Amino acid sequence: MQYQLDDKILSKKDNNYTHIRQNILPFQTRNPERATFENDFSPITAEFIRDILKLSTPEIHKTEKIINSSIDRIDFNTEQDKETMNMYLNGLLHHSNKKGDLTNIKNFPLSEGRSKVGEVEIAHFLYDFFIRAQRSEIDEIVADLKDNKNILTNLIDSVSSEEEVETSEIKAKYKGYYSDFSKLFLKDFKFVLRNRSAIMNNLNLLLSHYYFVVSTQLIIGLDNMTNFDSEKFTKVVYILMTEKSSRSRDSYIFGLHEIKRKLKRTITHDHIFYILNNNTFRKKAAENDYWDYSQFKDFFAQNDKDVELEFVKSIVVWMENIYCRKNNIDFDDKYYEIESFAGAVEMMHELIQYAWYTYRNDRSKPDGLYSRFMINYDEIQRSFFRKNGGSLGQLIALSQNHLLFLVGMSVGDEPLLVSDLWLELEKRGVWFDHKSKTEVVKILTKLNYIDKKSDSGDAQYVKRIL
Repeated sequence: MQYQLDDKILSKKDNNYTHIRQNILPFQTRNPERATFENDFSPITAEFIRDILKLSTPEIHKTEKIINSSIDRIDFNTEQDKETMNMYLNGLLHHSNKKGDLTNIKNFPLSEGRSKVGEVEIAHFLYDFFIRAQRSEIDEIVADLKDNKNILTNLIDSVSSEEEVETSEIKAKYKGYYSDFSKLFLKDFKFVLRNRSAIMNNLNLLLSHYYFVVSTQLIIGLDNMTNFDSEKFTKVVYILMTEKSSRSRDSYIFGLHEIKRKLKRTITHDHIFYILNNNTFRKKAAENDYWDYSQFKDFFAQNDKDVELEFVKSIVVWMENIYCRKNNIDFDDKYYEIESFAGAVEMMHELIQYAWYTYRNDRSKPDGLYSRFMINYDEIQRSFFRKNGGSLGQLIALSQNHLLFLVGMSVGDEPLLVSDLWLELEKRGVWFDHKSKTEVVKILTKLNYIDKKSDSGDAQYVKRIL
């Protein structure tokens, strides 16, 4: 067997080729299709729930049909009674989505315009990342959700179901990482669904948080290239919206400043995965069945050195004869000396990053697609986790509402030691420095969520919040 790049796929006529995205992240490269979160996270949350329930996306004007059909099934004494019910059902389906049950949520439409493409992709990503591998447990949860409905909710659900189109499970598209984090998501998801008050708001907080954390960790992790660890989180320090920051604070040193630097290279990793996975010794079984850096590294560790060397040499030759010629890049003779997979990846990263960052005919301008890719991360951070740090630029921050939600998830049903709270938050991708921890305790104390249970008064516990 040969261990080389597959020239037949990568090299088309005139020694040209096209990069096909590997679906690492659901980032859109067409501006109109990028999710802008103008309607909060609600359209994505609703689509995510529909993916779980295996329901098709509803028409934007479906709500009006549901209301009219529901009213037609009720006998009214007067027109005034009918109008009153119309107003009530409108409120139930439109305004009560913020705290309603899943009957309301699953009818929440996507945003109008092309931004709905990005919303669908984020929901698909969340499903693949957190649900697909745990589908059997999710089915048990869904069965429990049909209880505790009042007569009007049952009526609406009945009419709504007539309009729904059941589908099969959505096709796997995105690859899952961080298995412990996925299991934690399921635990938090169950907890949110069990507490029906403000369910839409809590689901929005849950999904936006887990999406942001996973996006952030993949951006950071992939930048480690062949040292990428798909199970280990990197420390990302948050700050509270109410705090002041400085360049010496961990929220600046281990925050957005460093992430933005790595974000510039994320699409390069996607491109490298595309090239590496078009080889002669392994074929993808599905769209999300690409190998990442660590999987290639493990493969070569289990085989003779000659296997790795053959693959590396084919990469060097292809990069010179195809990639660099296409992009008008000079190929340095030093690359011929590369004999390791790690060295080949570093070479690819250097050359592809250079090509992504500049037009082929004008090396001073960043590539438009490259720039649009990064804006996707800016949108989610700016919409839900943004604090303006003045001369420090933007910082990753938590609002008090988001903080209390995460603390509530971390505490669960039983009081939790304050010292253990920080560990639970870190499991959920949030680190705080000492100053922020002090501020968090002040907030919880002010809201009467701190309790001292020991005789000495030293041990502080956080009470249940949700």
